[in-house]
Amino acid sequence: MTAKILILNGHPDPVRKGLCHALSDAYGAGAVEAGHEVRRLDIATLDFGFLQSFAKIGQIECAHV
Repeated sequence: MTAKILILNGHPDPVRKGLCHALSDAYGAGAVEAGHEVRRLDIATLDFGFLQSFAKIGQIECAHV
């Protein structure tokens, strides 16, 4: 039976070099190899204000509530 799998990578840094990205890639490759349908959503690629990396501290404006 083929499963539909969504891999939700919650790492905020869009640079694809970290452990979370590697784990997402490996899991997705294994699932595809097993015959499942895989989609992936990287939170860092979404367009809303959040801190994407330590280097960006101080470069973004915070909403004042």
